[in-house]
Amino acid sequence: MTHGEFPWKKARKGLPPQASSTEPILLEDMKALGYQKLDLIEREHPIYESLMAKTLEDAINTKSSIQIHKGEVGDWLNSLLD
Repeated sequence: MTHGEFPWKKARKGLPPQASSTEPILLEDMKALGYQKLDLIEREHPIYESLMAKTLEDAINTKSSIQIHKGEVGDWLNSLLD
């Protein structure tokens, strides 16, 4: 991690670069940074675009055996709120 990345900046809460700080960098921020970096690595892979295009094409062309009927989505959403 560098001083330009968000976990470091967030922990310093706007302090100037030369100022010292004992504020911890949050684990959840480090995890988010890791996921961002992993996403960039995956997207930069030479076959990423063709693989994603094929995955989407397959998903669109596959007929699902699950049918959603009128009112079911609303019922499901309401069940989450109960």
